[in-house]
Amino acid sequence: MKAWQKTLRLIKKALVIMAIMYPMLWIYDAVLLNNIAPRVSSTELRIGYINLHENPISTTDLQRMKNYDCDLWCFLEWNGDNFNKSSDFQEGYIAILDEPDPTTFGSLILSKSPDVSVREIAKEHRPYACDYPMHEVLFLESPIYLLHAPPNLPGCGYETADYIGHFIEAQEADLYGTGIIVGDLNSLPASNRIQNLLSAGYQNSFKETNSLPQGTFGGLPLLPKLLQLDHVLHKGAIKPQLVKRFSISSSDHSGYIADFTILKK
Repeated sequence: MKAWQKTLRLIKKALVIMAIMYPMLWIYDAVLLNNIAPRVSSTELRIGYINLHENPISTTDLQRMKNYDCDLWCFLEWNGDNFNKSSDFQEGYIAILDEPDPTTFGSLILSKSPDVSVREIAKEHRPYACDYPMHEVLFLESPIYLLHAPPNLPGCGYETADYIGHFIEAQEADLYGTGIIVGDLNSLPASNRIQNLLSAGYQNSFKETNSLPQGTFGGLPLLPKLLQLDHVLHKGAIKPQLVKRFSISSSDHSGYIADFTILKK
């Protein structure tokens, strides 16, 4: 058998496997997505996060997200009008950070409480080739970090590890001893970059609250979210109670809702 015939047979086998596996993966993903319980206690901290993929969110998705009743919403790839001129979603929230960008560099953080501060950290290392910032939100004396690491690609200078390393360096001066990381780290859970965060004292909140794999990226909005590039981690006197994913029709990422109890120090 000629080499091209062998290659053709392998391609055919791969297509058959994909045709069988795709519906199974889609069903698996659909069953796990959007299964988010109502808040159990108002004393818990509920964080909502999603990478918006620069696109407007449908009214249906916005209403579902509003029902999640988060204390804090963190959005990446905020273009300034992803809510499609709908002010209803933001009712009851204060925009403590509003930095829109027409491409992928924008961020928005909404808080129910006015007693929340936000600042950019590690900014001395900017600009990156793909110049994503990192922000610290001080909530109940426990910092929450919104991170968007550059993709590990030539166009972004392969700076993913540098970005995460700069964040870890900034933590060396941390006086709180606690922290929650949310965001798109463009890294798989087994990567050295995530392992470095675990070595720095963070724990995988997804893993502690879920027994099944939790992908967050599918490449296209309608494809199953098989790769976990978006993460939530915690350290110190913080206990995760729930981390569940949700989807919106306009993004190739799934978001998540995370409930935490801030333990007494």
